Amino acid sequence: MAVVNLLGMACVIARIKGISALAEETGITRKGIQKALSEQGNPKFESVNAIMNAMGYQLVPQQIHPQ
Repeated sequence: MAVVNLLGMACVIARIKGISALAEETGITRKGIQKALSEQGNPKFESVNAIMNAMGYQLVPQQIHPQ
């Protein structure tokens, strides 16, 4: 899945769940979450991971081209 699609999906879920609720669960400010999920954002892995976990998802490493 492309990073753009991942962040787009996270934006939709964040709007449904509520930015305030995500901010409370992640310890990231509302402004920080909005910036991280924006097209201009450049979020740290820790931020993306915290946001995904708060939404009930986890990032799982998967080999791109299995041998």
